[in-house]
Amino acid sequence: MRAVRVGPAVTREWNGRTFVTAAAKERVDGPVSLRRLGLAGDEQGNLAVHGGPDKAVLLFCAEHYPRWRADGFDVPDGGFFENITVSGVSESDVVLGDTWRLGSATVQITQPRRPCRTLADRWGRRQLPQEVQASGRTGFYVRVLVEGTVAAGDRLTLIDRPEGGVSAAETNRIMNLDRDDEPGIRALLAAPELPKSWRDKLERRLGGVLEDDSARLGG
Repeated sequence: MRAVRVGPAVTREWNGRTFVTAAAKERVDGPVSLRRLGLAGDEQGNLAVHGGPDKAVLLFCAEHYPRWRADGFDVPDGGFFENITVSGVSESDVVLGDTWRLGSATVQITQPRRPCRTLADRWGRRQLPQEVQASGRTGFYVRVLVEGTVAAGDRLTLIDRPEGGVSAAETNRIMNLDRDDEPGIRALLAAPELPKSWRDKLERRLGGVLEDDSARLGG
């Protein structure tokens, strides 16, 4: 792990919008307690869509940052609001339902992050949520199976992988990009560990109902 970051929920004014958010997180030196609902000292501004046991901690691949800079977006490390920056493990390397050792804790991959307009507001880049989805550099969430401590320099080690699991990268493709890919939808529905809310969305898509993501993406 390259870095561990936490942040309190505070009022921000970004891009002309005033709201409560814990998106801006500061790096922590030394071990941090990782509990069922996340890292000690970390909060969420909108509990209706962030946080909870299935989104306890957001991980993001360190190698994505130089790729964004090569694309012309000079975002600083930690700028994608992650709790933990990991090296050598990306969305294509993790499968929903994977169990990983994270420091002294045990976590399970639950879903790729679906980016929202807060990213766009923070950096004044209106299309950033769509760019994140299209690039596949989304980051991914975990639930905490065994509580423990984490610190920069700890290893992230795969313990177990479910048979028939789908990668976070493929899940992002079906959920956010190729949303009418019926074979892809059916394959994702057949995979274990898909969040119920996402399963419900996919089943509605098979019935011809495509959800409106404009509010999440910022219009």
